Amino acid sequence: MNSNHSSVERWLEEIPGQVNESELLFLIRHGRSVFGQDEVFYEWLHTRNFHFNNEMPSSYLYSLSGIQFVDERLTAMEYGDNV
Repeated sequence: MNSNHSSVERWLEEIPGQVNESELLFLIRHGRSVFGQDEVFYEWLHTRNFHFNNEMPSSYLYSLSGIQFVDERLTAMEYGDNV
């Protein structure tokens, strides 16, 4: 999939604080791989989800452990979990 620099910039700008940018970029690449389209991944990040205590996955991107949790859920989706 082609990299959409504007989407990456938009996502990084939305995450305040001191997050590990390389971890976040890895997560974005993983999400693109799972969803196939930036817009679909972005929508999933901003939709409340049972697996995230009925919060949006994007609300977990403010810490390294949160980024890792979202990444784990993406991996679960690759193996057939309905996240």
